[in-house]
Amino acid sequence: MNLSLKNDGYKSEGDLENLNEAKVRTYTIAAEDELSIKNRLSISLGGIFGTFRQTHIDKSISVFDAQIVLGYKIKRDIVAHVLVAQRTRFPTLREFYRKRYGNPNLKEQKAGNYELGIKIGNPTKSQADLAFFLSDLDGLIERKTSRSIYENLQRATLKGVEFSSGGWISNNLFGRIGYTYLDADEVLSNGLSRPLRNRPKHTAGLELRYRFPFNTTLNLNGIYVTEVFDYDDNENLYRLPNYFVLNAKISQKLMREVDAYVAVSNITDENYEHRLGFPREGRTGRLGINIEF
Repeated sequence: MNLSLKNDGYKSEGDLENLNEAKVRTYTIAAEDELSIKNRLSISLGGIFGTFRQTHIDKSISVFDAQIVLGYKIKRDIVAHVLVAQRTRFPTLREFYRKRYGNPNLKEQKAGNYELGIKIGNPTKSQADLAFFLSDLDGLIERKTSRSIYENLQRATLKGVEFSSGGWISNNLFGRIGYTYLDADEVLSNGLSRPLRNRPKHTAGLELRYRFPFNTTLNLNGIYVTEVFDYDDNENLYRLPNYFVLNAKISQKLMREVDAYVAVSNITDENYEHRLGFPREGRTGRLGINIEF
């Protein structure tokens, strides 16, 4: 069981009607239990009860979301699963009151999530995952263009497939590859659909990790993204250029709980954007120390 409380506050002069302060409180209680049926079949049941309150207008919403997962062990290291879940996301304080783009009249978004997947292997050695997914969203919180306010879309669907495979290639070398295909559309009132903005249709990832002697580790990870769409101020559709971003990090263990590292993001200084008119960072470097307690 999990219990959480989140309390966000906002203060501003002249942005709120008759008020200079707003608060949003979210309470959630989650519980999950797994039962084994015979030797191969298992069932997991879960539920989340959430209460969301805008204190300055005395508005509150309470919802209960349920989830069921059926698992079937085909062989020792092959497990299939089916998931059916309902999820609710409440608006954030930023979405309510962000300057120029906030919308205090937002409602919660609801999603029906469905997934069919299979897992092969052992996570301590090597493992491959494949999953087909579908999400039906009602009231998706989104901005239709980079100049629009946040609003609840009437209906949207996200469907696709995810694949990943990875493990230790040798005692010192770890590798992982992944790919996601995503078809994300807003369903319009006339029955037609159009792509949701900033959700790539194809995403491929690669990770390599090598452990040198003397507790030195090199991490390389890259991501290749294609078919990202966005809309200009007049809601004209644009396809953004494909891009590949490569990052690297070298870490050195100094003591049991202390690591020093050097990290470089976007090694090739790729000029790319994920939102129309908003270029992402070029090559950047960081020096740091991690201390675990």
